[in-house]
Amino acid sequence: MTSPKRYDRIAFVASAGAEAQQARAQLVELYGNRDPADADIVVALGGDGLMLQTLHQHMRSDKPIYGMHRGTVGFLMNEFSPRDLHDRLAAAKESVIHPLLMRATDVHGVVHLHHAINEVALFRQTHQAARLRILIDERERMAELRADASTRRHILRTIGQLETIAEAAYRTTFPVTSAVSERVLWPHAEVEEFGMEDARFVQFTDDDGSSTYYATYTAFDGANIAQHLLQTDDFLRFDVSPIAGPGAVGKGLALFPRKVGGRFMALSRSDRENNSLTVSDDLRCWPAGEPIQSPTRSWELLQLGNCGSPIETSDGWLVLTHGVGPMRTYALGAILYELLTGVLESINGIASGLKNTG
Repeated sequence: MTSPKRYDRIAFVASAGAEAQQARAQLVELYGNRDPADADIVVALGGDGLMLQTLHQHMRSDKPIYGMHRGTVGFLMNEFSPRDLHDRLAAAKESVIHPLLMRATDVHGVVHLHHAINEVALFRQTHQAARLRILIDERERMAELRADASTRRHILRTIGQLETIAEAAYRTTFPVTSAVSERVLWPHAEVEEFGMEDARFVQFTDDDGSSTYYATYTAFDGANIAQHLLQTDDFLRFDVSPIAGPGAVGKGLALFPRKVGGRFMALSRSDRENNSLTVSDDLRCWPAGEPIQSPTRSWELLQLGNCGSPIETSDGWLVLTHGVGPMRTYALGAILYELLTGVLESINGIASGLKNTG
């Protein structure tokens, strides 16, 4: 009598691809097929993904897994051949795999245990940092890792964004002997290489009574626009930096000439439909604004915006606006606002009728 070979009872599993399914049918016809629970060995036909999946499914069965490449990526697989499979299986060298054990405690104190073959992925469900401790063979290798998903999940993209911000923040200085008319600001960063547009200058009075000149302008790189802040005390040295936030999307941010209620305030037209009011603590980040004017007249139905910083008068804040009508006709408007507890309230809306068809 011939003693049975070590791996006579074979279970074949295959990925959904046509190539893998054809190979499985061919091997089943040659060697038969057993249920994995009754087999001596499991043969996986596909790529590395199927191999990892098969290892994970049968890691507690103590059955060897033999892979043959019938998919895309197959670094973990052996070369496929339908011939002499019993001999190949008997001659194969076994490698013992030690799976990863993840022990996680959720916010309710419940402990979760899961095994993994090659990696463990954690998806943070709150804004708090995740605290991780890593042990290898029960030996602690890292006591604590505070993982901030907002910066580490897409590290290369984050680095690129930081580099862009750093490049867009710069200083330009002109000689004292130069005339004001000779001081021309040229694009310096890639984000503005196609234009520095729509500068809205304002003389800003600080809390101590001193003056700083600011301008918000649109940086254009040929495809995208972004708003930047220009700052100077003497028109010799100009500091430039990007500004961000939902209130600074698009173009047309116009600063108030002083703080209101201890905070910076600006007009915004981030949605291109309404004139809004937004506030900031540092001039660089502007949250979503609160609409204070929406299109109501025909000459402002397509687009509505401000013409620059509000002008403070004894009767309130005078805001010049511009609107675009259905025939692409531009018109100027003026609204007088009173400032009440940090909110602008219209006290006299004026449809000026001054139109510019150019």
